[in-house]
Amino acid sequence: MVELACHIKGQLYALEHTGIEPFTGHVQVDAEAKRRIQPLVERVAARLPQTEEFELQVPVDGLAVLRGKQLDDVHDTLAEWIERIAPTLPIAPIGRYVRSPSVLVPGVPFPVRLHRMTPIGLPNNFQVNLIVSDVESRRLDRLRKALSDKCPKLAGWKHSCGAKSVLILEQNDIQLTNAHIVTETLLAAEREISNRADEVYLVMTCIDRWIVYPLRVGDRSYFDITNPEDRAWEIDSAKLQDITKRPALTRRAEVDR
Repeated sequence: MVELACHIKGQLYALEHTGIEPFTGHVQVDAEAKRRIQPLVERVAARLPQTEEFELQVPVDGLAVLRGKQLDDVHDTLAEWIERIAPTLPIAPIGRYVRSPSVLVPGVPFPVRLHRMTPIGLPNNFQVNLIVSDVESRRLDRLRKALSDKCPKLAGWKHSCGAKSVLILEQNDIQLTNAHIVTETLLAAEREISNRADEVYLVMTCIDRWIVYPLRVGDRSYFDITNPEDRAWEIDSAKLQDITKRPALTRRAEVDR
């Protein structure tokens, strides 16, 4: 049995959902992010071009050990460096990175990387992502488990009922996870299986207005989408109805869209 089956415009859909965590302990990292990262984001974002997207990558243990004035000083140093360096970096096309070298900024006790990218159309021109050693191998293991748990159930509904199979991945952190990285990892994990879902979406639920990214629909991945309006869309979570609380709808729901 899948988590939800519903008819949309006459087509039966089977849906499964799972959260994806980049590494054990990321909940604590998220809890401290506002204090350790948000002041830097708020200072820098307004001073960078609003028509471009920038991502600063720092090691997860870098900011975590800083306290008080030391943390403030590192924020000041990084902000000045970002504002000076950002306009000089090459701009990556939509959905891609131009891999910037790791840099030791004087006054900052850890290496950083700064990326400059073509925006995806949402108002988020600067973000800080925390990097964990071997996090990508951990992320791959997590997605392998998600696929092994969910895809056989979805495949059963597809073969027995003609349902379109949909896998929903839930992202609840903003430091180590984004659509670019998850798409790369998903495509790698899916090459190891034969029963992949018809459609895979990533939903960012750690903010009030959820953001949905189509990671793969059929053979077309997130990287193949060139129209910014098609690469992500927002959902007002306050307006959603929890239909899974109704016993009659936990197995099959008739939904008109």
